[in-house]
Amino acid sequence: MEEYKSFVATILVSPKSEGSGSVVHWTLEYDKIHDEIVHLETLL
Repeated sequence: MEEYKSFVATILVSPKSEGSGSVVHWTLEYDKIHDEIVHLETLL
């Protein structure tokens, strides 16, 4: 994580409206130190 100024991960889990199970929403917010740094898709 040394390539990023800031990094915040938010995970929201909600029960499905019908049936069993849950829906998960992941949000990644980050600021790169410079534009040559890759995006964080590898964490998904």
